[in-house]
Amino acid sequence: MKIIFLDIDGVLNSDTWEKSDEYINGEYPEKMFDPNTVNLLNKIISETESKIV
Repeated sequence: MKIIFLDIDGVLNSDTWEKSDEYINGEYPEKMFDPNTVNLLNKIISETESKIV
């Protein structure tokens, strides 16, 4: 089994995301996490068949 140990602070949420227009204007319903980094994480999980811890 492949496991990803994920520390989300600064990975899925970051200063760059919190300063973006998309975040400030509330265009993304779950403002807690950057949708771009979530998509990248989902791609890694899918391609490696990993689980997150």
